[in-house]
Amino acid sequence: MSKKEQQPDSSDPWQDCLDYCAITDVGMRRANNQDNLRVVIAANEKNWKSQGHLFIVADGMGAHAAGEKASEMAVRSVPHHYQKYIEKSPPESLKLAIRETNNEIHERGESNPEFHNMGTTICALTLLPQGALLGHVGDSRVYRFRADTIEQLTFDHSLVWEMKRHGKLKTPEDEAAIPKNVITRSLGPNAEVEVDLEGPFPIQTGDTFLLCSDGLSGQVSDLIIGATLSLQDPETAAAFLRDLANLTGGPDNVTVIIAKVTGDQLTTNREDSGSFTVTTETDDDDTSSALFYALGGVLALAGGVLAMTLSSQLPGLITLGLGALLGLTGFIKPMFSSNGSVSQQIGGQPFGEGPYSRTDCKVTSDVLNEIISLVKRVREAHDRSTDQFDWQHFDELCVAGAEYQQRGDFAAAFLQFAKAISFMMTEFRST
Repeated sequence: MSKKEQQPDSSDPWQDCLDYCAITDVGMRRANNQDNLRVVIAANEKNWKSQGHLFIVADGMGAHAAGEKASEMAVRSVPHHYQKYIEKSPPESLKLAIRETNNEIHERGESNPEFHNMGTTICALTLLPQGALLGHVGDSRVYRFRADTIEQLTFDHSLVWEMKRHGKLKTPEDEAAIPKNVITRSLGPNAEVEVDLEGPFPIQTGDTFLLCSDGLSGQVSDLIIGATLSLQDPETAAAFLRDLANLTGGPDNVTVIIAKVTGDQLTTNREDSGSFTVTTETDDDDTSSALFYALGGVLALAGGVLAMTLSSQLPGLITLGLGALLGLTGFIKPMFSSNGSVSQQIGGQPFGEGPYSRTDCKVTSDVLNEIISLVKRVREAHDRSTDQFDWQHFDELCVAGAEYQQRGDFAAAFLQFAKAISFMMTEFRST
């Protein structure tokens, strides 16, 4: 297991209600892995209630080692800043953590020519009593699988998705003409960044969340991702999806985190979970203070003129005093004002507009045929290769899959063909 893979250990207090696996792979065509990931599991129930379980995927970009540095900073700094703001609500803490991380990456890029203009995507999921809360920038994605349906909970900050949102792409041909790897938002290149929050989405037992870089989502369809999550445990599914991404070309680094809720302890209870209190900054105090300053200045000026021009200085002094009083009020008022806040009740969705897509992924003959087409790719690789692999076991698994297919048990057939693909990809990696 590499340093970038994470799974629960036997001492994990959440092992009876949360199963997860995190894995990252360099892919088939890249020399370096610019992806990074992080899993921070709450140490106890108190920590879970305040900040939840945190999962992060970051996909770096930049010349030489810049992208790897940016994504490494992201997965290290976001959890640090998130925990630093523990006194704030989770949505506020998460947004502030991502913004501060952006500042750090930007400053590093500006101060070091080797890292100039480096950047990274980020998608962060935290499982809280109130539900699943997301913060993200870029085109790394978060999905939720539930009851044969996979939903994309995040909006891709990419040129294609932005043009679709504004109605600029009318046909599939229009969409195909736009490069899919052009992103419109990332951490690092700019001093300021807009962070999207989504959720909280209610959590049920059996819900499976997947975070990934575009090395997976760009190569494997939502349909196949969802079918895989419906049939395999997180560890097996993460490895299989990595194998599929590499089998279909592996042009990019591949990073996957899968977290499955297996017990009621993590489900959303509307009565006991409470609500978020989100402090909304307002500029009312600044506006009113400026008005007091302006009126005070005008009256002070008028008072001075009156005092010099009239035979009696009393009206001028009164006006001057009133101006000074208004100016003093403008100065003192913000000190005794409090920012407004709104309590977002559980059951609502205070942030974002997700899900942005829904795909029915029940395993049908069409889904199975997609997997069989990938099995054929593996067989074609055998025909071109001179290396000695254990093709007998591969063939046995494929025969078993074909038998289940003939009986109409498409789910069992899918599992056999998936085992065959993963077995051979393991064989290929061993050479």
